[in-house]
Amino acid sequence: MVKRDGSLEKCVLIKEAPVGAGFGNILLSLSSRYRMRRYDLDQKLVAGRSVDVAMRVGAPDLPISMPPPGGLRFGAVKWRETPGYLALSDAYPKRAWKQKMAGFAVLDCRAGPDGRLVACSATAKPANEGFDAAALGLAPKFRMGPKAIDGSEIVEGTPIQIPIRFLMNAVRLDVIHAAHPNLPDGQVALDCRVTDEGRLDNCVVTSETPNGKGLGDIALRLSARMRFAEPADEFSRVIVPVDFAKGSTPPR
Repeated sequence: MVKRDGSLEKCVLIKEAPVGAGFGNILLSLSSRYRMRRYDLDQKLVAGRSVDVAMRVGAPDLPISMPPPGGLRFGAVKWRETPGYLALSDAYPKRAWKQKMAGFAVLDCRAGPDGRLVACSATAKPANEGFDAAALGLAPKFRMGPKAIDGSEIVEGTPIQIPIRFLMNAVRLDVIHAAHPNLPDGQVALDCRVTDEGRLDNCVVTSETPNGKGLGDIALRLSARMRFAEPADEFSRVIVPVDFAKGSTPPR
């Protein structure tokens, strides 16, 4: 059940495969970290509604080796900072982007001072397409909290493993600039569907920085005034980055 603040309560396990492997307990333990957006794809409030949450562990087509003993996967860490959608998009290898090539990389790092990652290496599939270098470039944007999800302390030198997928499931547009005297500087990324008339609908906020300041809701309202110049049959959905700057007029 979705609470008014977007958090989940009264969660129960519906299905687990393979049964008894412990993945259901992992999902239940992570449920307290989920935060639902205020509106669904049809712009309807989600508070008070029941939702199904699915989690896939691992990827059979892209196997991930287990971290060393005592190591932690990405989902076991309480993160203070992670790269947002715009940072992930900027890191996408240029040649792979032009060729509409998807990729997968795994960062293997160590916990460093102040929660930063150090001694990182990366492996990627497909190889030699720049996805490993892209993952390494994102490493400085991660910062851990002092404890793991289970409450244990994360000491310096702990192995940390981070899988990163690079997917061509949307089109990145030029950044749209907006200004409002009562809102802070920030960034929002919208995932929207393009209608036959070039308008945007069924938009959902995929990232919002800073979170909880209302920028996502403002961006959703602005999307009703946006038009997409390319033919609608070119892309099913698009990503719309919106930069907010405090002031009375947008930056030039």
